[in-house]
Amino acid sequence: MLHDMKAATRDAAHGHELDGREIVATISGKTLVDRYEKRPDGGAGPYIIRRYFTADGRYVFADQPPFESPMASDRDRWRVAHDQLCIQGPPEPDIWKCYRLARTNDGALQSFVADPGSPYDGLLTVVTREIVDGPPSSTRSGDTPRD
Repeated sequence: MLHDMKAATRDAAHGHELDGREIVATISGKTLVDRYEKRPDGGAGPYIIRRYFTADGRYVFADQPPFESPMASDRDRWRVAHDQLCIQGPPEPDIWKCYRLARTNDGALQSFVADPGSPYDGLLTVVTREIVDGPPSSTRSGDTPRD
């Protein structure tokens, strides 16, 4: 995985890095949707991840498949610190993970790991091309209804 992330980071055109205000304006009250052809276990897709960032700082993660409803805990939160998006929630709900965000010329949102001292620091982790207003919906963009 580290090798793939290094290659993706090297090959990607780095967008305009967002400051704290821009991060809040970009994600607060919105759902970031990422679509993949394969599931994390390598099985046939599609595999869809939705990450909802409530205006009051709650973080809701939902993926399809295998989960049929959003995973949420009162502990799952997001905040902006030092121009980084920091998330406490799935897949590791007991720690805060931070990311630098950048916006490309075509509007995609790039997330780079912000973990000084880690071999992953500065590496591109996801490129989100779909950002929608409001919470995750089970019927958006041709998704199969899940409710």
